[in-house]
Amino acid sequence: MDSTQDLDCPKCGHSQEVTVWQSVNVTLDPSLRELLAERRINAFHCDECGFAAYLGVPLLYHDMRQRFCVQFYPAEAIADDDFIARFVPAVPTFMKSFADLPREYLTQPHMVFDMDDLLHCVEFFERLLPVPDGDVGLGDD
Repeated sequence: MDSTQDLDCPKCGHSQEVTVWQSVNVTLDPSLRELLAERRINAFHCDECGFAAYLGVPLLYHDMRQRFCVQFYPAEAIADDDFIARFVPAVPTFMKSFADLPREYLTQPHMVFDMDDLLHCVEFFERLLPVPDGDVGLGDD
């Protein structure tokens, strides 16, 4: 899910339109996987001065085919007490087979706080998890 926003360059003040993504579903739109790999998802590149940086907005990466999701939050969120209060300590579930959990994987996304870590995590899960044959769970359970 994306939107277009007018943003000002923090270096030179130039205003330009930027696509801001809240979530990407690479099963429904595989081209988004390539945009992420090219570091073009939630990235600001100033047309005037060349300044480049990631946007500090949360992003959910969702792969319905391999049944995993990764949630990115900007690292600054870790210092926010209200953000931390939304979570409860839990036993890590990364060793469970996601293939055995058709939709449950959505309730416990892997969380990262760096966009490069998001890309590394996606690459890891793509290699680790089996690709199911047939239906990818687009319909009702």
